[in-house]
Amino acid sequence: MELTEKEKKILDKIKRINIKFKKWVGNPIEDTYGSKEVLDAEGVPLFAELAYLKYLREKGWEGFWIDSYRRKFRNKMPSEQPEGTKIPDDKIKLLTKLWEKTGKFKGTWDILAWKGDKILFAELKRVRKDKIRDNQIKFYQVAFESGFNKENFIIIEWELE
Repeated sequence: MELTEKEKKILDKIKRINIKFKKWVGNPIEDTYGSKEVLDAEGVPLFAELAYLKYLREKGWEGFWIDSYRRKFRNKMPSEQPEGTKIPDDKIKLLTKLWEKTGKFKGTWDILAWKGDKILFAELKRVRKDKIRDNQIKFYQVAFESGFNKENFIIIEWELE
C-alpha cells in the first residue's frame, strides 16, 4: 500500500521506538496464529504484542492486547486464555465510541494501555515485514478527532536480535 502525503504527515507525528526481541527457541507453541513469530520475553514465549504489554506492565501500566485476528482482548497467550479476558467497562466505552466511527476492531491499534488518567495506544510493526495500514491511520484520525493527541500513540518497530 502506498501512503498518501497526508497519511505520511500523520505518521511522522507519531512517536516511534525500535525494539529488538530474541526468538523463542524453547518448546514449540502449538497455535502461532498462522506462523506469527514467537518471542522470548525473559524466558517466556510471547507474541510481540504481549511481550510489549509485559514491558508496559513492568513500567506500571495496565492494559491488554486487542487481538483483531480472533476478536478478543488478551493479556496472556491464546493457549492460556482461549476466551480472552474481561476488560474494564470504561475501556469498552472508550473503544465503542471509536468503533462507532471506524467499525468494530477494524484498524484498532494492537494495545490499549493506561496508567492513571494516561491512555496509550500502541501498534507493533515488524521491521521490513509489516507496514501501517490505511484503516489504522483512520483509527488514529478518529481518535485524534475524539480528543486524543499524538502523545496517546506509539508505533513499536521491532525485529529479531
